[in-house]
Amino acid sequence: VFCCFNNNFKFTEDVFSSWMRILAAVPGSVLWLLADNAWAEANMRRVAQAHGVAPERLVFAPRVAPPDYLARFALADLMLDTFPYNAGTTASDALWMGLPIVTLAGRSVISRMAGSLLTAIGLPELITETLADYEALAVRLGRQPARIASLKRYLAEEGRRSPLFDVPTRVRDIESAFERLALQARG
Repeated sequence: VFCCFNNNFKFTEDVFSSWMRILAAVPGSVLWLLADNAWAEANMRRVAQAHGVAPERLVFAPRVAPPDYLARFALADLMLDTFPYNAGTTASDALWMGLPIVTLAGRSVISRMAGSLLTAIGLPELITETLADYEALAVRLGRQPARIASLKRYLAEEGRRSPLFDVPTRVRDIESAFERLALQARG
């Protein structure tokens, strides 16, 4: 089960086409998406059909309360990020819930957000630099459930202890920086 719970407006034609090639290359796979609006859903089903992917392989989920939203991440196998507008909060939520993400990093801040999160959590190998590499990695992982299980195990065991989610250390670092600035200001 691939998923992308980013807002639909972040989906580009190139990335969506890539997702359809990923689904075609991973037999029995589905793509779980946010049901943002009926027009987008109809268009995505139409485009899937045009790519030779059965429209029912796109599974749409309505918006739900935060606990239910977070619970969805545990049910998927791999999150596929958007580009050039990467997931930010959604990527953080996915990683917090133990779901690995494949991302495509660009040159702008907004296209490097998920990559930054993956680096902080210790999974830089899930960051790609080209659409072809993004697609190849997603297909490779989609065909290797044991590798996905290993990534999920890593996130369960190490993810919340990583620098990404180490809030006390981050707070101490910020407080130390403020203290240095205050001492410098006094001169």
